[in-house]
Amino acid sequence: MHKLKFLPQRQASKYLLVLILAVAVVVISVFFSYFMALPREGVTSDGDEESKRSWPDMDRFSPYIGGQAPEIEASTLDGSVIKLSNLQGRPVVLWFMATWCPSCAVVGEAVRDVASNRAVVVVIDVWTGKFIARLGVDGNPLVPDPEGEGELRQFAQKLGGRDWLLVLDEDSELSGIYKVTRLDTLIVISLNGRIVFRSDGPVTRSILEAALKEAETSQSTQNCPICPGY
Repeated sequence: MHKLKFLPQRQASKYLLVLILAVAVVVISVFFSYFMALPREGVTSDGDEESKRSWPDMDRFSPYIGGQAPEIEASTLDGSVIKLSNLQGRPVVLWFMATWCPSCAVVGEAVRDVASNRAVVVVIDVWTGKFIARLGVDGNPLVPDPEGEGELRQFAQKLGGRDWLLVLDEDSELSGIYKVTRLDTLIVISLNGRIVFRSDGPVTRSILEAALKEAETSQSTQNCPICPGY
């Protein structure tokens, strides 16, 4: 008969402590990711009353649904300068994300499969020192480090986003203009420059598909700074 072998008490305690710490890190990481993806009241398109309000005056610039998309100008990782007013002919998708975010990889697949051939996709990595400080979580050892160009390039290459315009929001200016406080904030802008969809959190393929259809058919007879031919 084989005798059962037990670990020495000190070694068993060590293994137990390591296990507890590992579980704690996983739980905290999941909680943090979930917190970052929580929608803000009045800016999502999944049922909030404010987001279902009637379309405002087309001259009103606003980063929320129904508003005229605020102008942005930024440098991409390949060195080119993009202006929202110059992205004409197709809808525009602004996706504010971070490469470490688990849900961002899933949303990235949806963006690749649904939007890449139908819209100008601008991928904006917001996970920089200034954004982290604005969230009030800088200095927390459990918070991922600020990201750089290398992480963003690798993220896009892994997902196959060959036509994406990659922007690192180093000074947190773009996230400030569009009032972004959550990862996976995705904004769809129509041909006439109006925001037809905003989700401050993960979005599904079917919802993105519907948003792009609206962006492709939404028209306005009023002049606007980012209308084709204006």
